[in-house]
Amino acid sequence: MTMRTLLPLAAALAGACSDDPQSGAVQEAVSDSGRLTLDVSNDREIAGRFTEGDTVATFSSRFEPGVSVSATIDAGDAAIAAWYDAAVGEHGAVGFEIDGRLGERERAALAGLGQALADIVPFPADGEKDGPPHVILLRDYSGFLSEWTSGATDEPVVTELPDQPMAPRDPGDDSGGKGGGGPLPTGCGPANDDDGITLLPMCCNGGAVVPWQHDASNHCFTTMANVCGAASATSADPLATSCPGRCGPGCAAIPVYTQDCLDHDLCLMHHTALGSLDPTGSCGDELGEAVDDVAFLYGAEAGFVAMAITGCGF
Repeated sequence: MTMRTLLPLAAALAGACSDDPQSGAVQEAVSDSGRLTLDVSNDREIAGRFTEGDTVATFSSRFEPGVSVSATIDAGDAAIAAWYDAAVGEHGAVGFEIDGRLGERERAALAGLGQALADIVPFPADGEKDGPPHVILLRDYSGFLSEWTSGATDEPVVTELPDQPMAPRDPGDDSGGKGGGGPLPTGCGPANDDDGITLLPMCCNGGAVVPWQHDASNHCFTTMANVCGAASATSADPLATSCPGRCGPGCAAIPVYTQDCLDHDLCLMHHTALGSLDPTGSCGDELGEAVDDVAFLYGAEAGFVAMAITGCGF
């Protein structure tokens, strides 16, 4: 993606402007796939729109220090809300809700918005600080929800932030539960393979061959090995299989790898007839299992949990 007029927008999105909620003139950046326009940009709030083809995604995001972060996106026939609430639990909670139809053009607009924001406020490299919480929330959830295939949510999807990631699943532990135990599912039928928040540091620096799990089209559970973390992979769907294991579209996603995000990306890679924007949602259960991963990583990036996320390090 080639962006122009990056410096004024980067300064605005980094909060390097006055406290005036209308500070600065309207600012724009143009990419190969769309146009990002900021009408409001300061250290507490941003608002504007992203235009891709005939779809316009209007957005706003606001930060109330110590209280909340909230964002709304209206894209085509979908209305999306995402938020962080400091009053829930020890470290707060992250949630989102989708109303209306989240179809292919809406998800494409969300992916473009997330990419445009990532070009201007990049995901942090080692030792670098991320942007302000309201920009991070909008960037991260635009990308993550661009892969959402389950349509409208019946109720808010809320994740309370834990202190630390959960331990990887131990196949020899039959105590059950998310991530920390329980045998891997086998056979056919519905399978709960929520691995909690299991980080995969071995996927950094060029990737590694790791086991991953998904239920195939006939819902028979499958465990196999494949490469995570590779910058590219053989697939017709680069949104899912570039940097597989990152929680979001392609390599323009949170620069940390988790088991559930890997399961989703490689489910799409294994089912070559599908795509990350496929409306059938055939890999939707794997994506649903990554909801808590994305929420925790957002909390770490924004500084709401003690664990620091620096590039691909933990």
